[in-house]
Amino acid sequence: STTANKALLKSAAGKYSWQFDGSNDSLSLGAPLFQMSDDHVVIAGFNASAVSVYVFSHTNTSTGVHCATVRVASDGKPSAWWRDDSTAQDVLYGPSSIVGSAAVVTAKKAAALKSLRVNGSLASSAGTSLGTTTLNEYAIGKSGAGYMQGSIYPIIAIKGTVSDAELMVLEKYVGMCCGVSI
Repeated sequence: STTANKALLKSAAGKYSWQFDGSNDSLSLGAPLFQMSDDHVVIAGFNASAVSVYVFSHTNTSTGVHCATVRVASDGKPSAWWRDDSTAQDVLYGPSSIVGSAAVVTAKKAAALKSLRVNGSLASSAGTSLGTTTLNEYAIGKSGAGYMQGSIYPIIAIKGTVSDAELMVLEKYVGMCCGVSI
């Protein structure tokens, strides 16, 4: 809501991104794009310059409950996090740190199966059946007090089912926009 807290639109080599300072920048979504019970996919292109940062999040800020959060974990690995109000959760991690490198990270939920894809390849999956999540914050570049530091390229968020072939086409598009070959 204030100029000081807005991400900056930048262009480098013909590729556009939102630059986040890691302290107070974020983009607020007006409503949740989907609920925990919905099948959904979030494909995010980004280049994080710090750990423990959030790229895309649906959150309950009073409990710290996350739904379909794409983030960089404290060890620098890409991560996707689903959690319900009763604290049952699936947290998935990529194989290695991506800090300082552009990446395309996909969080996908189809029925109870959740998967994390990194640069077009399956990194991990889990199948915990989760209950309801009460959401009150929907943002790009933050979750609660955790702010993104680095660049965010396109984010595609879909409520519904996406086939693997469709997913690959979308990941290639996001990769093209941030210089990642998929």
